[in-house]
Amino acid sequence: MEARRAEITGLDPDHPLNTDLSLDEFATEDGWEVHLHDASLESFEWNVDARLVTTFRYEAPWNGHPDDRALTVRLTFGSVQILQADSEANEGVPVDKRGEVSELGWTGTDVFTLDTSELSLVFRSPQVDVTVLDDRGSDET
Repeated sequence: MEARRAEITGLDPDHPLNTDLSLDEFATEDGWEVHLHDASLESFEWNVDARLVTTFRYEAPWNGHPDDRALTVRLTFGSVQILQADSEANEGVPVDKRGEVSELGWTGTDVFTLDTSELSLVFRSPQVDVTVLDDRGSDET
């Protein structure tokens, strides 16, 4: 299968953080600066319609937005094809470090990698939607 560039919605195309081919650090169109390597993977849903929904909790004291509360960031990947998945046992991983994100990589095509302290995943997706949720879990407006 030939790799194509994924369509990513919800990002500010003019923000300097978005000039790199990375989803580790990015700025949303609502002005939030997100640094996922400082986040924890809160949930991971694989749906029967080939959607992968990842939710990250971001507790950094600085997030580039005047409102200094913690963030919950949802990335929804559509038409996902899992290429490789490795899950490691929780042995040796302190409870407070479980789910810690080390990388959410993007090749600039439709191939992504997600590495946490317990999961390593490589997958294809032609589209990604980025949403910042408020503290109640609803879409930020």
